Amino acid sequence: MIADNQDAVVEMLKDPATYGEAGPVETIETHISRIFLVGRRAFKMKRAVKLPYVDFSTPELRFAACEKEVDLKALSKELKSKFACGGTVKDGCIRLQGDKKKLVQKTLREMGYTLEGGE
Repeated sequence: MIADNQDAVVEMLKDPATYGEAGPVETIETHISRIFLVGRRAFKMKRAVKLPYVDFSTPELRFAACEKEVDLKALSKELKSKFACGGTVKDGCIRLQGDKKKLVQKTLREMGYTLEGGE
């Protein structure tokens, strides 16, 4: 069941100017989310739905679900501790010091993450 009309927000997110871009915005829709692909970035929006297995009927519930999906600061802290290195979260990316790409990829896979573009 659709709980709220998000049409105005969806139209805004389909506009490349929203992101300061000139190129097209590709939209992917699932039963619970909309993903907007802009250049090399992806923006995900939870749909305002209430289904037997998920309740995203309010902005608060959608926000809480998004926070649970990716807490980059907590993940960054865990990775820095595991690999005994420095690093930061900047512009939606975790940046670790040193050459740890293969180890980080292996660890993220073990943690249940799916990696795109990695070996």
